[in-house]
Amino acid sequence: MCIYTSRNRILEFVPLWCGQFPRVAARAITTMMTGRLTVKEGAQIAARYEVWNSMVAVQRWWRKVKGRNNTIRPETIKNCLSKFLTTGSVTDARRSGRPSTFRSEENVALVRDMFTRSPRKSTRQAAREGGL
Repeated sequence: MCIYTSRNRILEFVPLWCGQFPRVAARAITTMMTGRLTVKEGAQIAARYEVWNSMVAVQRWWRKVKGRNNTIRPETIKNCLSKFLTTGSVTDARRSGRPSTFRSEENVALVRDMFTRSPRKSTRQAAREGGL
């Protein structure tokens, strides 16, 4: 039995035998993989590693709290701790790049109103009518 990961879930492949040819059926385990850590989770990981000074203890605590099939990599623990020690926080750094200019409250309300009145309108037509 092999376990492979998909984007959002863990898939467990179980070989089924039908005559002479093996078939593989995929069934999803109920545990979903976590995406990014929240600030609270990152702070808890950093604090527990600072106190316990053991990767294995932090990983065991994580599995106890989040479920048996969830795991956390040692690199994640190290990153949370180093980010906390250097910046004093585990929040992500501000992203570089061009800021969004069209996501203002007025534009969001205008687009929402346009599509509630006529939901079958094309995006090009809505942009043309709204002046976006």
